[in-house]
Amino acid sequence: MFVRMIVVTIATLFSFSSSAGELEARQAVYEQVRQLLSEIYLTDDGSVAELEAMAEAFRSQESRTSSGLWNLRLFYVGINRTNNFETGDAEYFRSVEAFWESYKAEIPDSPIPIIGLAYFYWGLAWHYRGDRYVSDVPPLDWRRFIINMEKAEAILRDGQSVGKNDPEWYVVMLSVLGVNRSNSAEFNLVLWEGMQKYPEYHEIYFSAATYLEKRWSGNDGLLDFFARYAVSHTAYEQGAGIYTRIYWYMAPYYGSWFFSRTNVDWELMKLGMLDILEEYPDEWNIQNFASFACTKNDAGMTEWLIAQMNEAPITGVWKYRTFEECRDDVAPQPLGDRSWPDDYRMFMSGFL
Repeated sequence: MFVRMIVVTIATLFSFSSSAGELEARQAVYEQVRQLLSEIYLTDDGSVAELEAMAEAFRSQESRTSSGLWNLRLFYVGINRTNNFETGDAEYFRSVEAFWESYKAEIPDSPIPIIGLAYFYWGLAWHYRGDRYVSDVPPLDWRRFIINMEKAEAILRDGQSVGKNDPEWYVVMLSVLGVNRSNSAEFNLVLWEGMQKYPEYHEIYFSAATYLEKRWSGNDGLLDFFARYAVSHTAYEQGAGIYTRIYWYMAPYYGSWFFSRTNVDWELMKLGMLDILEEYPDEWNIQNFASFACTKNDAGMTEWLIAQMNEAPITGVWKYRTFEECRDDVAPQPLGDRSWPDDYRMFMSGFL
């Protein structure tokens, strides 16, 4: 009962996120999670009620940041950021395991300890694996990687009846299955079930996309096929927005070669940008999309998006061409009598 009573308090606490800067809003959630976990570890009673209430508020209200990012996702990122694998201390690892087990005992119907502990083992596995080529991973570290991935999978399977009440269960399960079984029937079934149950939860699509591109067992064609399929699944609510969000999420893997090394359909991605901005006309979205348009040398889109900016260039957004280059060097093209972007959106919508 106490958990439900403070849900309103938690929701009110983060109601500012629609007007605060995107990065500041994200950091606020991370910091609140860190503070709550610190208080739980330091107090004698170890009550997790407030942490539970925070997640319940985010989950039930489906609250987002001003850019459209789910606060529930930020909640789990905040939890994961508290894990310190660098210590290499077995006693620390046991204390984390004990914490999540006690959380589960205190609130048996909560998906948080299931997902939190699974993410702990998943993160520990990648700590041992690193970002090295498989051939460069020492046998002992590779064994530790496999063992901890198997632990994460076992926790998710054992707790699925409760865990599936939270969309993040599907995200971490796809991340576990994707390592070795991204083309498996089970991976596809988990993906399909998650998309059916939580069609608006972006991270399910992002997790799947990660393991469908060519660094794993997929390829550029498969990634684009999936992104288009995701549009067909979500177009009623999001238009082409999910196509843009998937490729936006994947873009850092390709860096400055994003447009040359993927099968991204720029016209469809551009339509998705407009659909996202219709619902989330956020400065973070506007500037990121302007940077994409400039990198693609789409002068008309770049000019229009820069004209929508209300703030100074955001640090870290203009990665491949500076804002000044995009503003000064991309020559605008005549639009004639067309109404931009409304005519463009109407024309492109016929291809969805």
